[in-house]
Amino acid sequence: MIEPRVHATLDPPSPDDELVTTDVGPHGDVVALWKSSAGFRITGHGSVIETELAVEHPQLQPLPDGQVLVVQPRCRWSSKGVAPNAFVLDQDGQVVRSGVFGDGIQHVATTPSGQTWVGYFDEGILGNLGWGFDPGPAPIGAHGLLRFDENLDLAWEFPLDTPFDVIEDCYSLNVDGEVAWACYYSEFPVVRIEAGQVAGWTTVDAHGPITLVSDGRHCALVCHGHFEVGELSSDGVFTVVRETALALPEGPVSLIGRGDTLHILDERTHYKVDLEQLMHPAGP
Repeated sequence: MIEPRVHATLDPPSPDDELVTTDVGPHGDVVALWKSSAGFRITGHGSVIETELAVEHPQLQPLPDGQVLVVQPRCRWSSKGVAPNAFVLDQDGQVVRSGVFGDGIQHVATTPSGQTWVGYFDEGILGNLGWGFDPGPAPIGAHGLLRFDENLDLAWEFPLDTPFDVIEDCYSLNVDGEVAWACYYSEFPVVRIEAGQVAGWTTVDAHGPITLVSDGRHCALVCHGHFEVGELSSDGVFTVVRETALALPEGPVSLIGRGDTLHILDERTHYKVDLEQLMHPAGP
């Protein structure tokens, strides 16, 4: 059983603020959304952003120049049009850009240059809420994993002709710098996307990992506190060499992979576990 280490505490901007959601940015920094009596406050970048923007079940990520991306995971298509569900806020909490990322968003992760990787669950890939059914258009997330540029325009989508099967549900996404890692249903390969090129490793009996961490040569699939740790071999196979468990805090937590670090967030604490610790846990 591996014990995560406490990295930092999550303090509200004001004592009465209520935590709505948290996430981890490209530099391992936590960005948090708090509900206040006057609206919402976003902490991160070493600052507090006040905003009145209201989004259902928001996901948020830091962007360069102190800006923040806020994404609403659900997005309905109708013949009358589609409302934006991705918003960029400046340091004054004002919306400076908006776009449509589509429906069924599972993961959102930005890069140091301001690109945004988006992974979709099955409804965002196969269709729902007007997408994918006559007369609606094909779902924006039909390819399962997309990258949007700094203007929130589509810049890349996962190809449908890789040797690793198509994405039916993007279970895991880890963005390390400008490189993305993913593991997805139904065969659960581990794939790396770098400069638009896809490399991958097949797995055996992967159990629906909710995130992953990797240093490029090794990988750990995180399955609700259970880890499958192994090597990314030159023959394209993920070989499990160790299975271990993680002592999670009580209550709801978020597990987020960034590079070779697993970030664990509860309502008040930011924990970390490194891949090296998963590969070589201390003995009893």
